[in-house]
Amino acid sequence: MSPIAKKILGIYLLVLMLGVTLSTLIYLNGTSVSKATSSLVEGDLPQLAAISMLRVTILKQKPILYEYYANTDRVSFLRKFELTQREVDAGLRTINSSPEGVILLKQIEGKNDKINLLATQLDKTLRSRSINWDRARDLLVQVSDMEQRITPDIDALVELNRQHVHSSGVLAQSKTGL
Repeated sequence: MSPIAKKILGIYLLVLMLGVTLSTLIYLNGTSVSKATSSLVEGDLPQLAAISMLRVTILKQKPILYEYYANTDRVSFLRKFELTQREVDAGLRTINSSPEGVILLKQIEGKNDKINLLATQLDKTLRSRSINWDRARDLLVQVSDMEQRITPDIDALVELNRQHVHSSGVLAQSKTGL
């Protein structure tokens, strides 16, 4: 083989190696981005939606209790409150979280159980022959207080999800940097 043919073959092999290297880098970076996107779409966004739905459902309880206080319609109260409780329970079960998140979910569940206990006490108070309206109002104040205690826990759960999304993005970005 002539020296010029060897140089052409060498340049050809060099270009081929650069092409293979570039293709490999593009593939690896694309895979990293795909994994990060998939994690976001399949996990983090549905998680955020579930947390948001849990917040809305928990906050629906107080108006139901106030409505019951205003109209003392027990049948309507029981139907609405039981439906809301099933939604809260389902929401608590559908949120998958880190160990820190599990602790927050247990705290939320405990505070929601306290709201249930207050609702039971309100029902008992409003069913009595001689309704103690002061006691009923006091129970509603306690429900409001418990609702305010749950909100920071839900906010902390949202923050954990945000941190996970951020760390996934940073990881994807670090893997795609050349």
